[in-house]
Amino acid sequence: MMLGSEKRPMDRTTLEVRYRGLRDQGLEATRLGRFLEAKIAFSQAAEVAAELGEPYRDRAFCNLSSIDIELGADLEAIIPRLRQILVKGADLESTRLAAYHLARAYELRADYKKALFYARVARERSERTGLRAWLGSSHNQMGQLLIAESSFAEARAELEAAMELMPRDDENVVGLASVKVNLGYCFFVQKEPLRAFPLLFDALRTLRRVGARGLQSLAHETLCFGYLESNRLRPAVRHGLRALQLAEQEGEQQTVKNALFLLGEAANVAGDSDEARAYFTRLQKQHFPEHDFLADFLLAVDVRDLVNLRA
Repeated sequence: MMLGSEKRPMDRTTLEVRYRGLRDQGLEATRLGRFLEAKIAFSQAAEVAAELGEPYRDRAFCNLSSIDIELGADLEAIIPRLRQILVKGADLESTRLAAYHLARAYELRADYKKALFYARVARERSERTGLRAWLGSSHNQMGQLLIAESSFAEARAELEAAMELMPRDDENVVGLASVKVNLGYCFFVQKEPLRAFPLLFDALRTLRRVGARGLQSLAHETLCFGYLESNRLRPAVRHGLRALQLAEQEGEQQTVKNALFLLGEAANVAGDSDEARAYFTRLQKQHFPEHDFLADFLLAVDVRDLVNLRA
């Protein structure tokens, strides 16, 4: 006898439709930087994938791990399984995702050599899939890592390739904006502000429209840097303050740190040593508590040409 409260098992087609729906919800939330929302969707997708078996299980784990990596989960619990999926190589989509997320995990550890190794694997797998969006995002990831290594000429080549490849559709507008922010930073470092500013403002308009606040803070930070390099202090401060505000709201600690440094630099260049000391002291207490000398050092020495904001 079947009780009225019992549910009949879903057939495979229904399970696949449900999995894809949850996966797409997670991808959309990830695109907009809504990581907690994405985690819920990807967790539910993983439960459905467990019923579907391979290759869904591996793909679902890769998607969920991407969010756990961003949320600061223990990488030792994630990296071995991603490596296992990559080495197994049973499914091209899964191996590409595994390599891409391994690169991100090592980027957050500042182990750029390993990150670049896995990013190259992800780029090769992306080429084999024939998906322009994936290949574009892999070139963007390579560019981002090369920026962190201060290899700006190589980074620029990767990012220009990403610009060519990224589809111009609603699904990929945030990815394209990310490329523009990274390439804009390269142009600023290479003293080409006239090429950088249009990219940054275009990216910022897109990010505001779709509500991607985390990447907005990075765009404002980059504009602050560019205006400071151009000795235009008022807009530098305006963008620096906006970057700081958004980064604090979104928990983007790297951007908080960079914004405090740039605002201190702007105040110092303007001759307001008290305001500069306030920013530098806040930077020291929040991010470098063991370095009591930091504020005095930054007030006395111009380190802007020595600092890579993306490293």
